[in-house]
Amino acid sequence: MEMSNASKSKVFRAVLFTTALAAGFAALPTDHAHALCKSDVIERSSGGLTERFAKRRAVRRWEREVKGLYGKSFAEFGYAKKTSITCQAPDKIYNNLVCTAKGRACDKQR
Repeated sequence: MEMSNASKSKVFRAVLFTTALAAGFAALPTDHAHALCKSDVIERSSGGLTERFAKRRAVRRWEREVKGLYGKSFAEFGYAKKTSITCQAPDKIYNNLVCTAKGRACDKQR
């Protein structure tokens, strides 16, 4: 079964399009996903009686600060890059913990 010139042309265009599309994605820089991230590292601390609550409070304060600076689409700690949460117990008498949430805000609508 022989293909007509019109169908050969359609197949050629489809192959050319998919090849160009694949080459375009291969040419994207590897840091493209991080292009929607802010360069500033935001750091917020909060205290609590247990580590669980102190971490949650620190993350909420971080999200509140980022929302005020960059807007709602950046204010989610789960999408942030280079994040860390550290806890210290400076007051051993009352077992009060101070946790610090730190990270670069990224847009969640990638």
